Amino acid sequence: MANSFEVTELVRLFRSGLLALLPVMDAARIRWAEPGVYDPWEDIERTLYTSIVGSCVENAEPDTLPPLAAYGMTTTDYSAHSFISERGLRLDGTLNVLVVLRTSMEPFDTVLLHELDGSLTPTGRAIIKQLESCVFDLAAQTAAGINYHGVITYSE
Repeated sequence: MANSFEVTELVRLFRSGLLALLPVMDAARIRWAEPGVYDPWEDIERTLYTSIVGSCVENAEPDTLPPLAAYGMTTTDYSAHSFISERGLRLDGTLNVLVVLRTSMEPFDTVLLHELDGSLTPTGRAIIKQLESCVFDLAAQTAAGINYHGVITYSE
């Protein structure tokens, strides 16, 4: 059976999952807010991201998408990966890739994005935006250029 999700909805579901875990993390004394985040929380974030977003990409139809770039880490070259992109290629040929959700006023209410150039290499420029103002696509390099998907259809 096939299911579909808008990519923006998947990112927001991921945030909801993180929020649901906070009481348990607080009780376990696992730091989740900057400063002081360390490996246990980062492992939990990556696992949840892989389970919610990554599983949809892995089982997407058609199944020609490259593997999803790791959450919370910058890749030196995104051309061999699928990745979550803030919607739209810029006029200068750059685009923004989601790296991690951060806390500003509320837990995980902001997004750290890294700018990629036309060859899908990070430019070194970081952008921070409010999550609610972002619309996301799944992006991947193809022979014809970068292919964007606002909706992921996947098999269970």
